[in-house]
Amino acid sequence: MLSTDISNLKNMSYKFQNGKYIISFPGVPDHVSFSFLDSFSECPVKAVYSKLVKAPETPEQVLGKAFHRIAELVGRGKSFEEAEKEAIKEFNLNTNDVIILENMWNSWYNPEKFKNILDVEHRFEITVPEGTQGMKVIGFIDKIMNIGNTIFIVDYKTGAFYSEEKARKHLQLDLYAYYWFTTHNDAQKIITIYDFITGGTIAREYSIQDFPKIKKVVEATVEKVKEVLNSGEAEANPGPACTYCPVKEYCPAYKNYITRAPEAPLQEKSTEELEDELEYLRALQSEISNRIDTISKILRGRIDLSRYELSNSIRYGNLLISFEDLLHKLSPEGREVILKANDIKISTDVFSRLPEKDVEVIKAFLEETRVTTLRKKKEGDGK
Repeated sequence: MLSTDISNLKNMSYKFQNGKYIISFPGVPDHVSFSFLDSFSECPVKAVYSKLVKAPETPEQVLGKAFHRIAELVGRGKSFEEAEKEAIKEFNLNTNDVIILENMWNSWYNPEKFKNILDVEHRFEITVPEGTQGMKVIGFIDKIMNIGNTIFIVDYKTGAFYSEEKARKHLQLDLYAYYWFTTHNDAQKIITIYDFITGGTIAREYSIQDFPKIKKVVEATVEKVKEVLNSGEAEANPGPACTYCPVKEYCPAYKNYITRAPEAPLQEKSTEELEDELEYLRALQSEISNRIDTISKILRGRIDLSRYELSNSIRYGNLLISFEDLLHKLSPEGREVILKANDIKISTDVFSRLPEKDVEVIKAFLEETRVTTLRKKKEGDGK
């Protein structure tokens, strides 16, 4: 078995050989997971380190697991409300977590996703290749569906959507097809799918005629994994993707990577290096955009009128307007714009940032206030 002593990880040795970082590690596992094989195809060191030590989960990872749990329970026939209650208790979610989780679910949910289900959170165990010399591979499949004699194997992705090019570098979809064809002799057609919670899918179709090719790729990967694990040395692939690697702090190759000399100008990079960096940046851009949207939704739900107790009216020209009355007439987006204004004046700049429907609401409100003010002024002058 691989050692799980974190102190061993911190003291692992490495060497730089032929332009590659080679990391030494102790022990050999008696089995690997599908996620291990998939990570191995991306970076062998990441796969090995992830198995050696369980890195602390990030808030995003906890929410991802909670989402998967809800999808599993709904797939087993429970309502969203029932499933959510169980997830809140199981993962100790707070109010903010629940808001984010509900936004994720509402933007993703479609009743069609939960029809024709054969199984959810399907556990499997196979030996690759078959026989005593093979390696045991264990995994879970989020959802299996049967539609028109075609098997759909679905994996939920709670991270940012990525390109078909990146998906081709991962082994996961091929692994699912390999598993099903190996264990179901009557299988003729399989479609494996990445279903991204943030929107979008990547699908790959396989017929029984594709099986020999898949078998060759998967078994070659497993053989390479066995060689690496038995040798006690793994080759690292440090690069931009290391930023979000859960075990980077234990990886000496990463430490060398971030302290290396400045990278070459873009014009001097290879086409493959540029494509990898562009793909990484697009994924990062999507993740940041989704994060901004989620935070904005949370903040819109936390508008606190008590902050404006000392300024209970705002000025437009010569008119004093009830601040609270105005806010109650606006959409959440409009309220956010008004609340973020630097002063208590409604300026042209503020108008330009308001949704069109709120601009019309404010114009009508201002006209109503102006007429009321003039009437009161006339009544006062007549006294």
